[in-house]
Amino acid sequence: MQLPSDVELMLAVGRADEAAPIAAEATELVDQSAPDAGEALARLMFAETRYATGDAGGARAAIVRARDRLRGRAARISDRELRESFLRRVPENARTLELAAAWVHDPA
Repeated sequence: MQLPSDVELMLAVGRADEAAPIAAEATELVDQSAPDAGEALARLMFAETRYATGDAGGARAAIVRARDRLRGRAARISDRELRESFLRRVPENARTLELAAAWVHDPA
């Protein structure tokens, strides 16, 4: 199986149609398993491939789900500084919040 990082590369070179099924498969896998470090990136890549293939509604729905899952994980971090670092300094988490704010006009 290809990984979400492969999807990032495909998107960067304009191969969104090839990236879309890979991102969908990765998202299905994280839906079937316990959350881990790969969940945020898989969900972000799924949202970005939806957007890149012209599915704006699907992209918004995917980024809202990614944002909500991310916020749920962050809520379990009791230390405020660590929680903010998790949300703002982990690249895929920061990007998820950024896209959610842009695509659904919801401040992160």
